[in-house]
Amino acid sequence: MLIDRRDFVGVLESQPETALKLIEVLCARVRKTSQQVEDVMFLDLPGRLAKQLLRLIGDAERSGVDHKVSMTQRELGQMIGMSRESANKQLGEWEERN
Repeated sequence: MLIDRRDFVGVLESQPETALKLIEVLCARVRKTSQQVEDVMFLDLPGRLAKQLLRLIGDAERSGVDHKVSMTQRELGQMIGMSRESANKQLGEWEERN
C-alpha cells in the first residue's frame, strides 16, 4: 500500500492522536535498533544470546505464554548476528552446565 505524502501529512495534521501514536511507534523502533547496535558492539556472543533469550521469555510471559518460545536456532542466531552453528554450540554448552 502506498500513501501519497500530501495525503499522509494531511491525515497527521487533522488527527494529532494519530501523529502521536506514529511518533511513539517510530521512537520504539529507534530505541530497539539502538539497543541492538549497542549489544553487537559491547556484548560477546554468549552475552547477546543470553540477553535475547531473556527478552524472548519476558515477551512470552507478558503475552501469557508460560516460558515457551518457538523458533529455530537459525532464527535465533539471525536476531543477534550469529550463525546457527554458533547458537547451537553455545546452547549446548549451557545445557551441559545445566
